Amino acid sequence: PPPPPAPTPPVCEPLSGLLTSQGDAAMNGNQARSVCDVSGNDVVVGVISSSFGCDPFGVFVDTENGELSSGVLVLDDDCDSNPNDEGRAMSQIVFDIAPGADVVFHPGLQGQAAFAEGIIELAEDADASVIVDDVIHFSEP
Repeated sequence: PPPPPAPTPPVCEPLSGLLTSQGDAAMNGNQARSVCDVSGNDVVVGVISSSFGCDPFGVFVDTENGELSSGVLVLDDDCDSNPNDEGRAMSQIVFDIAPGADVVFHPGLQGQAAFAEGIIELAEDADASVIVDDVIHFSEP
């Protein structure tokens, strides 16, 4: 008789709330969590984007629904120039992919110097070992 098939590794689902972002599937987060046994524990992820908590009710709902960790540290926020809370959306994706990671937010639309300062603050003050952003400055090299 033929040998039995080799067991397939378990596929861990993201530890998230009601919705799972497409970012988890696009980056094969389930494979990373199952094969490498990772969840983001002991990792600090810095997020740079437009804003995070300009809609405080949205933050509350996202936290209550398990879409966002209640422990997100917001170093600064910018509800004046672009209050769309895109940073909160990015933090939700981080939470889907690495639910054990600590998330720290800093805005990034106040110019290149402020953006660079945000990177320094996230890395040095918040100990972020991973920093993600969705910001483009058209005068970048």
